[in-house]
Amino acid sequence: MAKSCCNSNRTRIIKIGGHDTGVIDLDNILMDVYSLGFEDEKEIEAEFLKRAKDKNYIPESRELYYSVALMS
Repeated sequence: MAKSCCNSNRTRIIKIGGHDTGVIDLDNILMDVYSLGFEDEKEIEAEFLKRAKDKNYIPESRELYYSVALMS
């Protein structure tokens, strides 16, 4: 089976809680959420976290760190 030239689930490394952390499909998560046109920051933050959790393991104890990093 031929491999695709482009990996749509690319992992990005960002700082989360002071640690370099890989987030799968971050570019698409950001684009998709911004395309929804939310104006309320809490809605944006909740949707970022929801979508990030769909593709990444995020322990409940680290959700706040992820939310802060995704909103930066």
